[in-house]
Amino acid sequence: MVNCFVPHTREFLIIMKSYTILQSSVALLIGLLTSLPSPALGAPSSDVRLEIDISASYQVKENYLVRENLELIHDWHFTRDRSYNLVNVHPLLSFTANEHLEGYLGGDIFWENPVEDNQDNEIDGELTAAYITMKGGNIRTDLGIQPVLVGNGFIMADDAPAAVLHMDIGKGYAEFKGALAFDSSSLFGLTLGYRPGYFERVEIFGAQFRDQDDAFAASLPLIYQLVSDLSSEGTLNYYGVSAKLFIGDALLSLAGAYQNGEYTIADGTREVTTDVDAWFGDIGLERNFAEWLSIGIFCFYASGEQVDEPFDGELNALVSIMPYNPRAAIFFDPDFLDNDDADRLTFGSSVAGGVIAPGIHITLISSGGLSAEVSWINFYAGEELTDGSRWYGWEADVEVSYTFREQYQLFVQAARFEHGDFFESRLDETMDPAVQFTVGMSATF
Repeated sequence: MVNCFVPHTREFLIIMKSYTILQSSVALLIGLLTSLPSPALGAPSSDVRLEIDISASYQVKENYLVRENLELIHDWHFTRDRSYNLVNVHPLLSFTANEHLEGYLGGDIFWENPVEDNQDNEIDGELTAAYITMKGGNIRTDLGIQPVLVGNGFIMADDAPAAVLHMDIGKGYAEFKGALAFDSSSLFGLTLGYRPGYFERVEIFGAQFRDQDDAFAASLPLIYQLVSDLSSEGTLNYYGVSAKLFIGDALLSLAGAYQNGEYTIADGTREVTTDVDAWFGDIGLERNFAEWLSIGIFCFYASGEQVDEPFDGELNALVSIMPYNPRAAIFFDPDFLDNDDADRLTFGSSVAGGVIAPGIHITLISSGGLSAEVSWINFYAGEELTDGSRWYGWEADVEVSYTFREQYQLFVQAARFEHGDFFESRLDETMDPAVQFTVGMSATF
């Protein structure tokens, strides 16, 4: 039912109150687009290029989790609502000095205006890219702030200071990366890959993360900062595989890793050391049934803990470092179950009990620039509660976009999460569904 994704009447009244702000943003965007018909800015030289992405949107999040008392689970409620206008500008400057040297400089500048708050937030921004690429023969080196992906982003997906060395050997390749996660924690990884076809690849990888920012103490559940001045150190090791392969007319994608290691948390008087033994897997199969229709099935799994019992010296839930999971817009949104904007480790993928998430994804594309994507996902806990509950719930996601002149796009995104008996039995109440809704436009020039 499409109408189940439409925000409540109250939200439409809020839209009308904030329409002037969003209308001004969109008008400015359209003015820039019509006055700059060329997609390239900057000097006429082909060696320098400035590309700018601009978006203006209105976003709603309803019925996200609120922990009113961290110690008492019955003081947790799915009642947190948020509505805001967002204007985002993403410039990227690139230059080519010669065939051996390239450079990139980019950032995100964003203005977030809460609809129900009379005080506007200030313009903020961050540097997302500042690196050089050096090429020589079959070797490429990237140095500086750049995107860092580990395990297809399920383990880590972030812009970070890093050094990457990539070497091609026929159809094979090897890549070594060293990066800083958070402020000073280190991450090292090695990937060995093979390309059997143009769009295909098979990889094995290993990575190690060392906590030097008290990240475990600040992030893991059952800690919740109930004791002040906690510190931590620890090491996590990942050993995994990833692949994209054609099986007939279908594209198979997979990623998975085993994780081990340990971490120690101290409060100044005593230390507790916990071993880590966990894993995750993601597999998908997608096939084009027509030029306009693609259907895929998938399943994501991350190991978890029995959430009603202590860890007994061993943690069996996956620990990720600022990951990105595209399978579900709400359930895998870090803001859904944890309203903390700081960079954090992610415990059990999204929930301490781990998750098993099978789903289906349908893509519709028209020749006129109109496209639609629909997903439906079910979520189960890897470890059940003492009463046998293990169904988190289900989620439906819809995204419709219209692209014109190749550079401009109008889009609507909506998602709805229905809570299952896992949450209802733990919180002893029936929750309204969580809703996420976004409408806006974007452009690249």
